[in-house]
Amino acid sequence: MSQREKQQGRSLKKGISVEEARRKREENAQEIRKTKREEHLMKRRCGPVPSEAPGPTIDLGGVAIPTLANMVLSTDPLAQYNATVQIRKLLSIANEPPIDQVVASGVVPRLVAFLDSENRNLQFEAAWALTNIASGTSEQTQLLVRFGAVDPFIRLLSNQDEDLREQAVWALGNVAGDSTTARDFIIAKGILEPLLVILQFPSNKVSMQRTATWTLSNLCRGKPAPPFHNVAPSLPVLARLLYYPDQEVLVDAVWAISYLSDGSDENIQAVLNSGVLPRTVELLGHDAFAVKSPAVRAVGNILTGNELQTQAALDLGILPIFLKLLHSPKKTLRKEVCWGLSNVTASNPQQTQAVIDAQIFPKLIAMLDKEEIEVKRETAWALSNATSWKQPAQVGYLVSIGSVRPLVELLTSKDSRIIIVALDCLNNILATGAVIVKKSPGTVNPFVRVIEEAEGLDRLEDLQDHQNEDIYKKSLKILEDYFVTEEEAENLKPNVSTGNTYTFGVPQTFSMPPGGFAF
Repeated sequence: MSQREKQQGRSLKKGISVEEARRKREENAQEIRKTKREEHLMKRRCGPVPSEAPGPTIDLGGVAIPTLANMVLSTDPLAQYNATVQIRKLLSIANEPPIDQVVASGVVPRLVAFLDSENRNLQFEAAWALTNIASGTSEQTQLLVRFGAVDPFIRLLSNQDEDLREQAVWALGNVAGDSTTARDFIIAKGILEPLLVILQFPSNKVSMQRTATWTLSNLCRGKPAPPFHNVAPSLPVLARLLYYPDQEVLVDAVWAISYLSDGSDENIQAVLNSGVLPRTVELLGHDAFAVKSPAVRAVGNILTGNELQTQAALDLGILPIFLKLLHSPKKTLRKEVCWGLSNVTASNPQQTQAVIDAQIFPKLIAMLDKEEIEVKRETAWALSNATSWKQPAQVGYLVSIGSVRPLVELLTSKDSRIIIVALDCLNNILATGAVIVKKSPGTVNPFVRVIEEAEGLDRLEDLQDHQNEDIYKKSLKILEDYFVTEEEAENLKPNVSTGNTYTFGVPQTFSMPPGGFAF
């Protein structure tokens, strides 16, 4: 007996359940903000400005870092200030600032101490220098935490000097962007309350609003997510920021909403209760990709919730907008929309019907032929989930608009994950045909022939040699359940009337035709 024959006796895994098909976003460094520009948003370096901060400075250009360090560590206030200015300038250069050299000189603890100085200018310069150290590597950022910079920076958030407040916000934003551990540490230290005060009473300085919103976004992001109750107080503030006229503020506010909505149904409900969904849906139509991208993510996260939460998004008219976004030149948008649609079709048959009524499936089926593999995979999920309800009218419609052939073609993919999804979808289609047969004895499964004509039988047989065991088992079960050998076929004598035909259209109701189906 061959190995394959031995495997036939093993129990086959059950198909993917609807609960599993309703997929939360698995976030990782490759999935979120893939572009170089987006990755840099986690930390920001404060560069040089045309006008320097006021103070009695002396140009010490060319002085070695050890000499500057000795001045910082001295007891001479003027030397301390001038050396701190020069260190800040060194750390603000555009390319490869000498963060390691400055750290190695031993000045970081003294710069942290300067944050509590009575000399405002010295405070500002030290805060600026430390902000840029925090923009470096994780090890460099952690130095600020290790030397106790978090507490004085949080105190500076309530300082009357706006420039000092902004610098503190910036530094803490870099700490929050370093790691989830650092993020949770500064949340526990009490950053959120003074930060929200800054955002509730907006400054005339757009840069302050940008920096504060970006920092708030960093406090909400990351896996594992922060404890929701610790960041939920930001929702009312974010609801107002969604209307802020500056695009950079808007982008980070929507990203924050997307992070907060990426969680349990309870978290999603809190987001809905804050009233942000109508504006987020409106932003799906924004001209800028930078705004649309997090808006699609946020809406998609809400669609992973329960049926009522999904319906809340559908009631705001997301489906026509999604159909338009499927034509976007941006692959990431098309992929996110397909992922969102896969969660709608995993919700219930009525919401699947809404997707059918919105005329979205013809576009999805066309995408199975033309799209890149990441988008195809999400598209296949949307179809697989739609067929999982085994509603004859709905499945018949999907078959009638040409879904079978591209699904069969996916069986030749090099991507095992998409083959498994395609197999599940084809199995759902055939299982729906079995439901039809059961309801009307004497008929035949109308979808067997459709799959055969699309060369599906050949593809399924080819998969018997696939190295992935799940693929082998799924394809074998389909063959055993729905297709017969030539010897078996000779013994079958179906008695099926062919006098009546049934043509699938956009289904509203379904009734079994007396004579079976014809395509």
